[in-house]
Amino acid sequence: MDDNILNLTNRDFLKIKNHAIEELPNECCGLLIDTSSGIDVSRSNNVSDNKLSNFSIDIKDYFRAIQKGKIIAFYHSHGESDINEFSLLDKINSINHKLPMILYNTKLNEFKLFNSNDLGCSYVGKPFKFEKATCLTLVENFYLKEFNIPFPPELKNTKWVNENLENMETEIKKCGFQIINGEKKFGDLILLDELSRGKPNHLMIYLNNNQILHHKHRGYSTVEIYNEQYKKHTHSIARHTSRN
Repeated sequence: MDDNILNLTNRDFLKIKNHAIEELPNECCGLLIDTSSGIDVSRSNNVSDNKLSNFSIDIKDYFRAIQKGKIIAFYHSHGESDINEFSLLDKINSINHKLPMILYNTKLNEFKLFNSNDLGCSYVGKPFKFEKATCLTLVENFYLKEFNIPFPPELKNTKWVNENLENMETEIKKCGFQIINGEKKFGDLILLDELSRGKPNHLMIYLNNNQILHHKHRGYSTVEIYNEQYKKHTHSIARHTSRN
């Protein structure tokens, strides 16, 4: 990794490495802060529901960090795994926060850097355009790129997104999805009933760690917390039959 990008020293890397080893087999996480006395490697509590394969920085640690100085990067680790690449969620979070992310793999003893300016993820920050950049086209692009699952061509020729919203669940089922009950997993679709009419009118993609990827109507594609308001208006959860 090019440590000149963040002006890190060997001592900084050692702090991250020690933190990662101490947290095994879980992932560790933390923040790099630019302070008046130099870079501060600030540990965070991993509050993810699945610490073995994900991380989520404790909001209390985040607020403590911004009192010290300017946050310049995130860091996290991969435990006893050969996976030495950033996950999709890592990239999205990096881009969404406009901050680089450092990964340390304890098994391979290697550091890697993902620079949010490199735009290694094409899902966030796109403006809304009717029939060209919507919640549906985002889902289509995501499923083709991440799971190699194409949507049927005839779906693209319909106007159900902006004219026949009551058909959303029916059309999704035609694409190979089925409504599920129980625990959500990465890539599941959340069908939202924003208008409280008993019919879904918006699609969101579940990303783990209580985060969702979606394209707001007349807004930008973004990652957000699956908050209580979204949960209140959730109509159903759908999963592609090939991923059961």
